[in-house]
Amino acid sequence: MIETCRQLGATPILITTPYLSEYNEAVRQNDPEFYADFYSVIGEPVKKTGVKYYDYSSDERYSNDYSLFFDNDHLNRKGARIFTDNILREILGVNVQP
Repeated sequence: MIETCRQLGATPILITTPYLSEYNEAVRQNDPEFYADFYSVIGEPVKKTGVKYYDYSSDERYSNDYSLFFDNDHLNRKGARIFTDNILREILGVNVQP
């Protein structure tokens, strides 16, 4: 997929979206090696292809704000809008009006 995006002239990026802090804690308690394993797996295509990876899974702007989530690991409409605006600003440099 990364190569297909590049062939089409697109710049692929990988993003892990935000999760509530309770979700992250539950994952750590149920599978202490999960995050180490995950970052090892995601690190392979990042290293191999040079694609940029952005991890928002524990970003404190989101992880403790219940009003942004539909459930523990899915943003609701408000959260998705705020997250998308932040991605546009932070990664793409697009000036989004608050």
